[in-house]
Amino acid sequence: MGPSGEVGGDRGRAPTGPDGAADGEDPRHRRRRRLLVGLGCGLPSLAGTAVVVVVVASLASLSLSLEGCEVRPGDIDLGANAGKGRRSVDLPIEVGPRTDLVDGQAVFVRSDAFPPHRVVAVGVCLREAEEPLDPGAPRPDRGVLPAPLNGLDACDTDTGARFATDARGVLAAAIPVPRVITVQGTAHDCASSPERCLVVAGLSTDFDQSGAEPVSFAPPTTPADLTPGRPRPRTLALPATATTPTTGSPGTEVTVTVTGLVPGEPVLVATCTADFLGSDPWDVCQTDATSAAFAAIALGSVADVPDRADAAGRITATAPIPAHIQPAFSGPSLPCGPDDPCGIVVASAADTTRSAYVPVTVVR
Repeated sequence: MGPSGEVGGDRGRAPTGPDGAADGEDPRHRRRRRLLVGLGCGLPSLAGTAVVVVVVASLASLSLSLEGCEVRPGDIDLGANAGKGRRSVDLPIEVGPRTDLVDGQAVFVRSDAFPPHRVVAVGVCLREAEEPLDPGAPRPDRGVLPAPLNGLDACDTDTGARFATDARGVLAAAIPVPRVITVQGTAHDCASSPERCLVVAGLSTDFDQSGAEPVSFAPPTTPADLTPGRPRPRTLALPATATTPTTGSPGTEVTVTVTGLVPGEPVLVATCTADFLGSDPWDVCQTDATSAAFAAIALGSVADVPDRADAAGRITATAPIPAHIQPAFSGPSLPCGPDDPCGIVVASAADTTRSAYVPVTVVR
């Protein structure tokens, strides 16, 4: 159960291919996946990889009931015409500081150009991201890319984060800006020339609805390590403290306090098996908010998520010790017990890497 007394967590599908698509995946499915999650969604992207709860929210105008449904979110193409940032409308965003940055320095990003209660991805791209796609265009002082790129294809898809706009449509976020970013498997030094890279913000479901500002690093004193970056971890393993016993019979309520969230952001709770880090989370977790999760993945809305972190980025939630896990979209129920460990996941609804896992022990 979440703080409101309802289980509130869902999961995203973890890709296995090097380009963020499942091995052997049809290119149309790969495109669909990128359109639905894009920068900073729960898959390898600016938001990283799904943990357990992937953007669990529902659009107020959407009336869907998918509990027990055989349809998986990846089976429906709701983003066939969504933008990839190649025709950005150049929404106004503020980024600061923008000059004399050092590796990993945090910058603040603010904008009131997005709709209320929407998921916005914030990340770092090469300057080519905002340039027209012209294979023959010269690129002085910008190195050599494997192929002409722009839009999302010119962005580091393993860094960045996702954030929720508030009721007024205000985005207020902070992200670290690395000196070296990895684009299409190749590392690039953002300090190689002034304004070599951009800080970008875009709707998670349509990156044409985006804006960007260039950033510059202080003159480097050491050569850049151009080793391609690693995929973002599935969870940041936020600090979590159980204030009630985590051992008990099925149904015993466990109360946990999680810190390190973004102040005021929407938060979800789920119960999962211990396999959630190595398996498709849709197959190892359960929630009562499946329809909300579907709406969020497809539409990027957190309008109906009732629970929020407090002003310090903390939330206290309760959930029952599960007797078993009933996956939302496939398979039989999975047992929880001494030989089959399970746990409680508390995660940001906008970016599931901001999450915590609390193991529980079932006594029968």
